[in-house]
Amino acid sequence: PDDVLRDLLQVLETNDQALAVAKTEYSVLLEKYPTSTGLHQTYAHFCDSVLNNNHSAEKHRKEARTLEGDDGDDGDDDPHEHHELHKKPGSELSYSIASSDNHRSMIAKSMTLFTDEIMGEEVHA
Repeated sequence: PDDVLRDLLQVLETNDQALAVAKTEYSVLLEKYPTSTGLHQTYAHFCDSVLNNNHSAEKHRKEARTLEGDDGDDGDDDPHEHHELHKKPGSELSYSIASSDNHRSMIAKSMTLFTDEIMGEEVHA
């Protein structure tokens, strides 16, 4: 039991470290490329799905819309409106789909890694 708890704590520590690295890398990239709409949209997705920070996600979606020349003030103040709706056909929609596929792939790999780390032989029984 102590080994399982120790292993679980190690996995959580590794996850915390990876999260800190990701946040730092995004900060560096946003400072280096402040006018990249794709970067702001990707960071908004990261804020929603990883950090669970809707306020920051909306801030970066708004910044991306502003950079694209659409300030988002179309009279519709729905805070859950997704940035894909503001795309011109064929522009960055394929990037968004590819990002979603990559995100799903990363989640699946993480789930497999963490399942093996936490459950060990029990998962295969």
